[in-house]
Amino acid sequence: EETLTLSFSEIVDLGTFDPSKITLQSLSSQEAGIQAVALSLLSTTVVTASNSETILLELSTNLFSEIKLASNLGSRKTSTFITFPATMVKDRAPVPNSVTAILASEAQQAAVFIPDYNRPLLTSWAMNMSTNQITFTLSEPMDVETINFAEVTIMTDSEELASTISVPLINTESSAVLSQSLTEMVVQLATADANAIKSQPPLCVASKTCYLKHSQLFGFDKSTFTDEGNIVRTRPLEFDPLEGTFSPDVYPPYLEAFSIDMNFGVIDLGFSEPVKFLELDGSGLFFTETQSIESLERVFMSSNSFSNESTLAAIQLLLTTQDLNAIKAKDIMGS
Repeated sequence: EETLTLSFSEIVDLGTFDPSKITLQSLSSQEAGIQAVALSLLSTTVVTASNSETILLELSTNLFSEIKLASNLGSRKTSTFITFPATMVKDRAPVPNSVTAILASEAQQAAVFIPDYNRPLLTSWAMNMSTNQITFTLSEPMDVETINFAEVTIMTDSEELASTISVPLINTESSAVLSQSLTEMVVQLATADANAIKSQPPLCVASKTCYLKHSQLFGFDKSTFTDEGNIVRTRPLEFDPLEGTFSPDVYPPYLEAFSIDMNFGVIDLGFSEPVKFLELDGSGLFFTETQSIESLERVFMSSNSFSNESTLAAIQLLLTTQDLNAIKAKDIMGS
């Protein structure tokens, strides 16, 4: 656990102690570029049980993450300072004396600083198949510059079975970290990776068929340093695949582009996402020689035209001779 230890010159009255008066800051004075994080009653737990010269505080996960996100604060001894007013605590004298305040303009540096050696944990994750986003819930913030999406695999099962469908994320340059908060990191999947997942049902059509695994090479946490200046960077622990919270794809696919080969009677359709090509009904397609609705003259395809292949979001439609000739019968259409 992440802790903060306060050592006083004499025994203090624990009943008068208010941790919300404490602020940690990155510099000894209020200069340009200073970063600061204030403690609160909710973000700290007083571990010390009785009056003492020392008070031990346990920091909450959110407070620890807030410090980690402030890249210049708490990364080493020389970037860890404390300030508090005289109202923070009193001693045990018959007429209690307030502690000597430490002003933000003359903050006190940590006497001892222990870097973060704990490895981050992926505690949960959520897949949104409509937005093609994954939300990672972590025990602490990660260094987004070190995230390697190629170390993530989406699976249909919690273990590798003969029937397991696995899709590794391979288009790493197109995937991106959209945001990182105290404990969450939102990733936008590359369109190719999202389409690869959608083209492999039953992969991620429900929570029970949507699992994620990652290797220890997934990334690093935010760095801290020893007193000697040695960097401490830790990789996440690798766990068995985790079942994710699942949001289904509720957005209908749409046609992005098409091309037609009048020699061989082949139409290539490019959709926004993978579609079930075996269920394509050619009779639902028609061609016109103008975009104007007023002068719309349509040539419908017959139900005999069929699709013979599908590569992710691309479908190839083979026209019957009847359909191809119907298009050619128009002087402009298909030319």
